[in-house]
Amino acid sequence: MHMLTIEIAALKPGKNELELRPDASEVDLDPGLFSNIRVNVTLHRQVGRILVHVTARAFARLECDRTLVMFEHPIEGSYTVLFAPPEMADQIQENFDDLRVLYPTDQEIDLTETTRETILLAVPMRKIAPGAEETELKLSFGNEDNIDPRWDALRGLAAEGDTE
Repeated sequence: MHMLTIEIAALKPGKNELELRPDASEVDLDPGLFSNIRVNVTLHRQVGRILVHVTARAFARLECDRTLVMFEHPIEGSYTVLFAPPEMADQIQENFDDLRVLYPTDQEIDLTETTRETILLAVPMRKIAPGAEETELKLSFGNEDNIDPRWDALRGLAAEGDTE
């Protein structure tokens, strides 16, 4: 499924700028977790190749690692990819993080995967809701006064093990 495609013929030589506003489902993301996606694309078209810089912004619905509360968090990431013909790709591959083959017969370039990956990589590793660092966490659970009497036998075994 190719949702964010750009027609090569529509690009003028040199710098081209686009702003895209795809739905989360258009870039194969969960609409319940990602919203308000904005993608700024700068394309530098030269003969036989296109250098693409993507900056993606979105709101992500995250679960706090500390409190397990769901919260909205703005995210932003950027990524650069070069589309080049196979013979050129072999020569310049070491100079670029991501290089994709562009054949002379290609009519469009697809930025769906690039956008999806940019957004996913922008999600923070540690997800902490606002104010969660100041929240005191409960470290014991349950009521020790109302312990199920069926556990008494095990407690007795544990006590016997301590005396040996």
